[in-house]
Amino acid sequence: MAFETRSGKDAGTAFDISSILASETALWKSFGFDLPLRVTAELLSFGSRRLEAQAEHVRALGRCGSPAEVMKSQTAFLTRAIADYQREAETLSRDLADAAPPALRTSA
Repeated sequence: MAFETRSGKDAGTAFDISSILASETALWKSFGFDLPLRVTAELLSFGSRRLEAQAEHVRALGRCGSPAEVMKSQTAFLTRAIADYQREAETLSRDLADAAPPALRTSA
């Protein structure tokens, strides 16, 4: 369905409303539906992995025989946790960038 503008600088210019609606619908679907579901699934998976790592760490602490072993275990756990959170931030940033329409994406 085409319309013609009647006022303004583009007066008399025809535009196709169906193409505008199609692009707006795609944008809404991407940001209003697909992205929230994708992010939620990723965050739940990440949380699950971190809880499993925490449980394993507590088990490992129970096997420690000295304060030095506890410190070594704590240091290793925290180092892995920091790396996991950094990777997760990258994953979520990539998910957000992938959801953006090509016109809004910037090249790195």
